[in-house]
Amino acid sequence: MYSFEEFRKLNGEEQFNYFISNLATSNKNAEYFVNWSRVNDKVRELSISLNTLNYLLGKENIKEEARYLFNNQPELLKVIPILIAMRVTKKDPTIQILENISLTKDGKLSYLDLKFFFA
Repeated sequence: MYSFEEFRKLNGEEQFNYFISNLATSNKNAEYFVNWSRVNDKVRELSISLNTLNYLLGKENIKEEARYLFNNQPELLKVIPILIAMRVTKKDPTIQILENISLTKDGKLSYLDLKFFFA
């Protein structure tokens, strides 16, 4: 048995092997742990935004294209934490910044907002 600090020092493969070797037999299936109807609703809600982000795939200058895309559709920035599987908490300053994106009079992201994402 590892302490948390010892476990953190293991490489990814060692952590995975330890996890798998310590799983207990259970009569619980995935439905017990995951509310799949909620997941499906969330996927449907986000699928258009996520598909719009596919525009960036294969672009030579992805940073410039991302700036262009987020400048034209700033609401897409709110999908980023979900895309990278970041748990959203109100105390997280990144989430607070995403929720309080300031737009210029013409509806564009300010330079400072973009600089935060592309630093």
